[in-house]
Amino acid sequence: MLPISLFVLFFLQPHIHFALCKKHDTHFFDICPPSRCNDSGPEIRYPYRLDSSPESCGVPGMVLTCSEEGDTVLTLPNFGTTVVQVINYQLFGYVTVRLGNSWPSCLLQNLTMMNLTTLLYSPMTTPISLITCPKMLTLNNDRDSLTGPVSCLSSPDKYIYVVSAYESMDVIPFGCMMLENGINILRRSYADVKFDKSISWEVIVDDFLVRRLVTLEWIETNITKKCLQCEKNGKRCGYDLTRNEAFCKPHDLNVRAISGTRSKRISYIYYKIYLQMHK
Repeated sequence: MLPISLFVLFFLQPHIHFALCKKHDTHFFDICPPSRCNDSGPEIRYPYRLDSSPESCGVPGMVLTCSEEGDTVLTLPNFGTTVVQVINYQLFGYVTVRLGNSWPSCLLQNLTMMNLTTLLYSPMTTPISLITCPKMLTLNNDRDSLTGPVSCLSSPDKYIYVVSAYESMDVIPFGCMMLENGINILRRSYADVKFDKSISWEVIVDDFLVRRLVTLEWIETNITKKCLQCEKNGKRCGYDLTRNEAFCKPHDLNVRAISGTRSKRISYIYYKIYLQMHK
């Protein structure tokens, strides 16, 4: 004969486990709600957190700060501060930032300083070539892979232009010479930008040199991989300290609670039947 204590445990254990898991799930989102530095700024949620929130609300190193002006600031150790423009939690996981004043004014003069690869991020890049011309060129639509001149590198007797490294050298105008070939510059992602036509080469280059926009993709870890899966399925990502792992927030925790209540009633009925059988 099965002891009453074991009988009760057999039927109630799954619901006890459910209740504990539900408690952990809801507790995280209670203490780590989404936030913004301003009404139009990017939403800050796990794996990111604000520096004013508990450490458990974000991945170590993925910490953001609100400036006095209301900007969302990401500080890259050994590199400087950046202002966050976009956080994409769904596609490949990335953040697009604007380089701050601590960065060189002429970015093409300091490309060796622009390796932003860290344990958390891998910057998007595109290969370019630099050409020097004795006079300013008249650019037209047929030369979409050629843009410039780059003002901080040019002078009255030489004009520096940026060419896509994927292009044939036939696009180099007569009288111009190759200055640098196959070097990488940082670039931004356009996955979050809606355009009526394809992005031009001029826009890609100016976004880096003029607007100083750069996209940093997340390095894949167990946590970021799980969070991307959550977001792609329309759920939010959180972290459970007791299980030491990321988890997906259900669409509606109330539905789970109702379902759990119904199951508990069924277990109670089984228990009453057991008592009747063993009177």
